[in-house]
This record gives sequence, C-alpha cells and structure tokens, in this order.
Amino acid sequence: MSSQTPATDAMQALVLSPRLDRAAHIPLAPYAAYTERHVVPLPQMEWSFLGQADILGTSAEGVILLLEQGLPSAEQLALTHEMLARRKSVFFYWPAETAIEVIDDERYRAIRLHCWAMRFAKWLKVRADKKQARLGNAGTPHYADTLSVRSTAQLMGQEVLGLDSHLKGGVAELRRGLGAISDQFAAHTNAVSAQLRAAAAAGDADAVAAAIAAAQAAVEGASATIGSLRAFGDGIANHIEGGFPVIERLKSQAATAASDVMRIDLALKR
Repeated sequence: MSSQTPATDAMQALVLSPRLDRAAHIPLAPYAAYTERHVVPLPQMEWSFLGQADILGTSAEGVILLLEQGLPSAEQLALTHEMLARRKSVFFYWPAETAIEVIDDERYRAIRLHCWAMRFAKWLKVRADKKQARLGNAGTPHYADTLSVRSTAQLMGQEVLGLDSHLKGGVAELRRGLGAISDQFAAHTNAVSAQLRAAAAAGDADAVAAAIAAAQAAVEGASATIGSLRAFGDGIANHIEGGFPVIERLKSQAATAASDVMRIDLALKR
C-alpha cells in the first residue's frame, strides 16, 4: 500500500473509508447524473493513506463516503457538510447493500436530524440506566419505555428516509415526463402552425388540401399527447399517494414516542 495518493483530475471521485483514514480515486462520470439511490457496485480500487488536509484540499469534484452502518458517523457527517459547502458532489455508499445515494443539502439536513434523534434516544437510555442504578431495580417501568423510544426513533428514521426517496423519485419522474410530453406537444402545435401557413400561401387546390390534411394529422397527434399527459398525471398521482400510508405510520410512531417520553419523564422525577 502506498503512502501517497495518486494525482487526480477534477472529473474523479474521492472515495473515503469509514474511518476517513484511507482514500482511493475512481471516475465520477458513472455517478454524476444520479439524483437518488442506486444499487451499483463500485469498481476495484487502490487504497492509500490520506490526511485531513489532503481530503479537504482534494481537486476531485465528487466525494464518496463508505458507511459501516445505516447512518454516517459524526466525523462523516461533519465532512459531508464541509464538502457540500465547497460545492462538491457527495455520495454515501453502503458496501453491504452495494447501494449509492446522492447527498444534497436537503438530504444532509434530513440525515442530520435522524442522527440527532438517535443521539437523543441514546441519551434517554443512559439517563434511565443511571436512574435504575440508583434505585437498584433493573426492572423499573421506564426502562422498557426507553427501549421503546429508541426502537421507535429508529423505525421513524427508516420510514422518513424511505418516504424521502419515494417522493424524490416521483418528483424526478414528474419533471422528466412533463418535459418530454411538453416537447411532443410543442412539436405537434408547431407542425399545425407550419401546415396552416403553407395552406394559406399555396396557390392551388391540391396543395391547400394536402396542407390541411397534414395540419389535421398534427392536431390529432397533439390530442394524443394530451391523452398521454392525462395518463402520466394519473400515474404520478398514484405514486405520490403510495407515500401517504408511510405518513400515517409516522404519525402513529410519533404519538407512541411522545407517550413513552412522557412516562420516562414522570419516572425520572420520582
């Protein structure tokens, strides 16, 4: 293993180990167009040691952080914030799942909130454990409530991440579909205008009839495009509605967590 990182150009991605102590470089191009999570294995890499200053000063346009668990460490979260501030493309990669996900400012804030919720749940558990030790009773009711809060926080976090990905996928598809259908509609309407202008300028009956027939075909094409737009809209609506049950589950989980926290608070005040 070498002690220096090979030179890179801007169109590469800096891949960092979970402990941020080793680095490798791979082409950024295969991942540059991603907007959400994708299942794709990373290529074989040659690892080298890299210092913090070298990481922050990298000329690579992208940074891929390898995660050992479902959530990033505090160090990885801090580095993500720093790289986003430097306008770098940031990705999280889960080797066990061979899954890579784009991390933008909005996604960073959601993951940071999830991490804070997990830390709060752990803090509650530590506080409850200390209370148990003072009472000399490991079976006090608030201990189970603390575990319930932690479990609920984890579940809520997973639900939020899944809903976030689901809705972002729907929005991306909506933008793509509307753009394509708008282009089709514009092409048809432009064709109608062109044929009608040709009909007005034509000097003989046959040319006029041909131009009108072509305009009629273009109008029919525009009508078909409108039908496609309606079907596409129905599909997107169904996709978004698919996220509604997740929202209802989150409401229920939040209510459960709030109830558990209230019982813990009452137990700790005794």
